[in-house]
Amino acid sequence: MRVTLVPLAVLALSASAIAETRDWTNAQGRKITADFVSQTAAKVTLRLKDGKEVSVDKATLSKADQDYLKSAGAGTPAPAAATAPAGGSSRVIGFNEVKIDKKTWNRPSPPKDLKITAADFIHQIETEHFFIAGTTKVKPEIMDSFAEACERLYVHLVKDIPATAKLFEGGKRMSIWLTENEAVHDKFGEFLNKQEGNRIPYTWNRSTIVHITFGSSYADQQKFLTLSRCFRADAKENYRNIKSPSRLHFITSELFNGVLDGVEANEDYNFGLLRLGHSYYVEGDICGNITTEITFTSGGNVEGFKNGRAWPAAIKNLLKNPNVKPGLEKMLKTDMTKAEPMDIGAAFGFFHWCFHDPARGKAFNEVLASAAADKKVPAPDAFAKKFGFDNAAAFDAAFVAYLKSDAFK
Repeated sequence: MRVTLVPLAVLALSASAIAETRDWTNAQGRKITADFVSQTAAKVTLRLKDGKEVSVDKATLSKADQDYLKSAGAGTPAPAAATAPAGGSSRVIGFNEVKIDKKTWNRPSPPKDLKITAADFIHQIETEHFFIAGTTKVKPEIMDSFAEACERLYVHLVKDIPATAKLFEGGKRMSIWLTENEAVHDKFGEFLNKQEGNRIPYTWNRSTIVHITFGSSYADQQKFLTLSRCFRADAKENYRNIKSPSRLHFITSELFNGVLDGVEANEDYNFGLLRLGHSYYVEGDICGNITTEITFTSGGNVEGFKNGRAWPAAIKNLLKNPNVKPGLEKMLKTDMTKAEPMDIGAAFGFFHWCFHDPARGKAFNEVLASAAADKKVPAPDAFAKKFGFDNAAAFDAAFVAYLKSDAFK
């Protein structure tokens, strides 16, 4: 499987996630039925039919909707930002509800010495959990965009997987690197490839987004996590819009890896496919759809996966084939680089199943804790027992029933 980054037109209203019920229309004429919950000067919070609340920029709505909001009042108070509670329920607070106070950010002057001479990262922002570094011509609004989005993502992830917070203990930050163009991007990559302990697993210039693994000595010196990402700041496909970069699922995968540091070496089972599924689940949960198009190793196009807008419907369609039988054994053994449509769909659906129910979310966090302690991915039966099933077969039956049900949408 290869992942192809394709910018898709993103509907400002989440089509997957529901005071007064009415039809809302965005500037492109797309409609959705939702309840009005609350509003601020710039945003309106809507509740979709499945109970999920989404925050929408008023500027993206039709004039009729904006006129309606002028007389709608404040509505029900929106959820306040807070440290996400343990337990794994993603219904507590979402990406768009996090309150960001930019006054708390530190913008080092003079810039922090990053021990990097191949590219000049003179623009720097230190938020509570991230260090954003940009080269000379990276625009300030791009810096702020990534800084804000990363902090929103942190809260969004911690509410589902509380162990994420432990990665940042001791004042450590995840570093995000923004390069201004291809030439500077390649120059930075060449420098990193020569540093002891730094690992870049594929040719740097294949992508405008690159995974970085720093050596522990450099990471400790700078108080960075060893896992990092670099983004080409001039690459349009790296954005949904200036306020919310859409490629956040790449950062998600790094933090998922961090929680499971050392676990994936298990030769029997691995978390690779689940890590991939979690990334796409988070992207869909935040953006309202999947903005990354996927090309599968089979070479075929699968409706829903192709356009990134209807994954649950695409998965339900695949399940009509009696030979398609997703389950724990397959999810834990599949090499994510060779994943086929149902493999990705099952992993995506697994997290929808987990994080739409507090008990299942808690069970998954217990699986992660056990795996991290044992440095070993649990076998399917042991995995299933964490969820209260006698064995993997019982787990699979309940899981597939959920994927076929109306709850998965």
